[in-house]
Amino acid sequence: VQVMCVLAGMMHSAQVASGSFSFGRGWEVDVISAVVIGGTSMLGGIGTVWGTLIGVLFTGIISNGMTLLNVNEYMQYVVNGGLMFFAVCMGSSRMLYGLYGDKLNLKITVIGSEILCIFSYCLISLSPVAALSLLGCGICGFSVGIMWPGSFSIGASVLKGGGTALFALMA
Repeated sequence: VQVMCVLAGMMHSAQVASGSFSFGRGWEVDVISAVVIGGTSMLGGIGTVWGTLIGVLFTGIISNGMTLLNVNEYMQYVVNGGLMFFAVCMGSSRMLYGLYGDKLNLKITVIGSEILCIFSYCLISLSPVAALSLLGCGICGFSVGIMWPGSFSIGASVLKGGGTALFALMA
């Protein structure tokens, strides 16, 4: 890890043709959000290098797009925080679903998650307050984390032997 950090620092210094001790200051939240969006659990023990790479690419594309659209820098932090909150809530709900999923009525739970998704979409898009929009991101992440595996479980029970075709159809 340390070798990769040294190489990254050398490449960044070469790119801007100077060196400073303050390079990378303020990147902590971006790095943490990319790793969390890539699927790494905040509790530890879960995560892959490929997931982290996908998270880095996703957050980089979103950040670049907002910069090209001339979005205010502080709103970029809000969007980044919303994405990270979504990912954390989704991971938490998937963990809860894994622990207590067999005790739930799956159809009612999925219908409740769908209603919660619709509510969170309305809250995100119609709220004039950024904090409420962030709360909507968390609610959406929590409900999607339950709805997604629940929909696959229902689909797999209805279409026996669906396998990859079922996944492709539902994705």
